[in-house]
Amino acid sequence: MLASATGIADLVEALEVRFLANRDENLRFGLVTDLADARAETLPEDEALVSLAKKRIEELNARYGSPSYSPFLLLHRPRRFNPRERLWMGYERKRGKLQR
Repeated sequence: MLASATGIADLVEALEVRFLANRDENLRFGLVTDLADARAETLPEDEALVSLAKKRIEELNARYGSPSYSPFLLLHRPRRFNPRERLWMGYERKRGKLQR
């Protein structure tokens, strides 16, 4: 869940550690992310958080990848309205929140 710059740094660091322990060109390492539940589809801080996560993934690919090999992925899902919860939340996350 993308909730803060510190949280993003922690997620990216954990991803990098896993990559360094498993350096096989056939593997890819990704973050599947969404944002915190909200009463609106978007919040003012959303764009900055997603942009920061993208930037950090791009930095990892620049450090460890090559023109033909990008080992890191960011798979971000937008909020969708959940009528039962009456909230905007990450799609398919209604079965339970994923947290570290």
